Amino acid sequence: MDEVDYLITSIFNVIEFPPILKFGSKLVIIYPTKDEYLLALEMMIRLRKIGKPVGITDLMLAAIAVQRGLVVVSNDKDFETIKEIEPRLQILPY
Repeated sequence: MDEVDYLITSIFNVIEFPPILKFGSKLVIIYPTKDEYLLALEMMIRLRKIGKPVGITDLMLAAIAVQRGLVVVSNDKDFETIKEIEPRLQILPY
């Protein structure tokens, strides 16, 4: 991963995995907006209606990605679940 110019992550990832801070100036940390929290709430309501709630961290990451037109790079199956109710979510497995 040292060959990248920069790495975008969220404050949730930093809290969950502080060693990511080793990327220093290559690390861009995103903080959620009010609209992103509201989108996460809407998505959780839809997920609960289909009986598939997911964790808050993945939900917030998905909301941030959707609102900002970013791609989530992950093998976490929760993002596939979120995509069932939010087709705008873009996922790239690694």
